[in-house]
Amino acid sequence: FLMSVLKFGYHFVTADLDTVWFDNPLKYLSTNIAQVVLQGQTHRHSQLSGGFICVHSTSGGKQFWQRVIHCHNKNMGYLLKTRMKATSKYTEQECINQVANETLNRRTQIHYLNEDLFPDGRRFFVQKLPQLNGVIPVVVHNNWIIGLDEKWKQFQSWNLLCDDATPTNDEVKFHKNLFKNFRLRIKILTYNRFQSLKRLLISLLTTYYFNDHVDLDIWIDHPSQDATAGTRKEWSLIVQYLSNKSQFHWPHGSLLIYQQKSHIELFEQWTQSARTKTDEYEILLVLEDDMTVSRYFYEYIKKALQYYYYNRTNYDPLMYGFSLQNQDTILGQTGGTKTRSRDIQTILRDDYGSPLFYKYQLLGK
Repeated sequence: FLMSVLKFGYHFVTADLDTVWFDNPLKYLSTNIAQVVLQGQTHRHSQLSGGFICVHSTSGGKQFWQRVIHCHNKNMGYLLKTRMKATSKYTEQECINQVANETLNRRTQIHYLNEDLFPDGRRFFVQKLPQLNGVIPVVVHNNWIIGLDEKWKQFQSWNLLCDDATPTNDEVKFHKNLFKNFRLRIKILTYNRFQSLKRLLISLLTTYYFNDHVDLDIWIDHPSQDATAGTRKEWSLIVQYLSNKSQFHWPHGSLLIYQQKSHIELFEQWTQSARTKTDEYEILLVLEDDMTVSRYFYEYIKKALQYYYYNRTNYDPLMYGFSLQNQDTILGQTGGTKTRSRDIQTILRDDYGSPLFYKYQLLGK
């Protein structure tokens, strides 16, 4: 079939079923069709992986693929004759590399795709090199692991499986009537800075909300087992203060106090609070407890949203939020994976966001 595709004048891309795509990979392929015959995911630095392969519909590409088919048939005949159990030695990947080694110039006729953009399972899931290099991959190959069940579990543990087979679209559709029902939910992340938290709450209480409904959630981390006496005292003061309605009252909307059951640190506080479900009318503002806000911040937020989000002329369906800092979270980062994005612009466009947690571009710094 693939040979027929080439003969009809079409290039083809093949990918294993254990790959997950985060972006359109065609944007990252070489356009040097006159010289490049074959391009694909890199395997062991100098070989090609069958996880992602592109063959060009040129005379060289057709000749190459015809030889791969011949290699396939030869292997199949041998396996049938000897009744030998198929091993990795007789796969399509081995045929591709064998024919490439015999017939192609690896420097000019083969384009090896960037290993961080197109990582294999060992590089991404085990070594975490794309994460350490601050790169958000395009296609991840879930190889270097044996068995369908284990592949499934690994995808699940990394949040790389959909709950169902329904395609998803991360773009926010423009809706001119959303602003009429807009409402703000403020989420404060706190732990052991009592005076800082009080200062932030006072600034929020003195803000001009123009009689709008504004909800407030306060997420309190729990002391770790080795927390100092001072840390525990500060944490206890926060819990007591927020538990006493006579000391703190939020008059602008609902108030939710959420106490973590164990110590999860600031990173997990951010990701957990960002995952709580909201509807399309709700805008989330996350504040750490060492901040203060101007009494006019709510007016600014409404005007910024009206300009960027609710105005069709300026609307960008991939713009999900505003931030006072650069985005450091990258795909695969967890509380136990201390990585920070760096040098992304050397490989990727500067408008990429993390597909795991934030799923959006960020404006401003």
